Amino acid sequence: NTGPLLRVAFSADGKYLVYRSDKKKISLWNLELDEKPIEMELPLLIGGSQVAFSSNDEVLATVCVPDDKSAVAVILQWDPVKNAESSRIEMKVGAGAGALAFSPDGSLLAGSDEKGSIYFFDLATRKETFRLQLAHQGMVNFLWWDPDSRHLLSSSINGSLKHWELPRESLSSTFSAKGAKRQFAISPDGRQLALMGSRREPGVRLINRETG
Repeated sequence: NTGPLLRVAFSADGKYLVYRSDKKKISLWNLELDEKPIEMELPLLIGGSQVAFSSNDEVLATVCVPDDKSAVAVILQWDPVKNAESSRIEMKVGAGAGALAFSPDGSLLAGSDEKGSIYFFDLATRKETFRLQLAHQGMVNFLWWDPDSRHLLSSSINGSLKHWELPRESLSSTFSAKGAKRQFAISPDGRQLALMGSRREPGVRLINRETG
């Protein structure tokens, strides 16, 4: 690639590298093969910078935003034997592009729009199963699944973090993190949250998700 990269990401097993260097193209590179990356054309201008891999590393998702700002999620599947795209799904998801995350069991894709809603797409039925309307006041910038694929953690640019229990679609807990640019990390067992401070409130805050 000779142009600037818009996004780059590894698959979970490290076998694939995906990157976006063109507003109408996404490239998938099988690092185990001595071949050029697969280039997959996208029909719309890319708006957001999110790319997500499924747990089996054979499906990836990105979001395209045309001029009318009505975002379209593009889910691509490829044949690892032929090293080529095998199918794709396109669906309208609302205004703007937010975070994306596949569930660990590979059954659902969670995504978000710039207004704070979170949608869930079933890969087997190829349909949106449900939506958390205005889950946050502001764009959702991070989504993280528990290993059991039944709990989802979401954060927004206004500093709120929310823990959702699925498929009941209920909010089980909310954490406040002042400052739109604050970041956080999750421990490998999913029990601890580490919240990064801001210039006004430096330091790191640890939160136990079970006790609050």
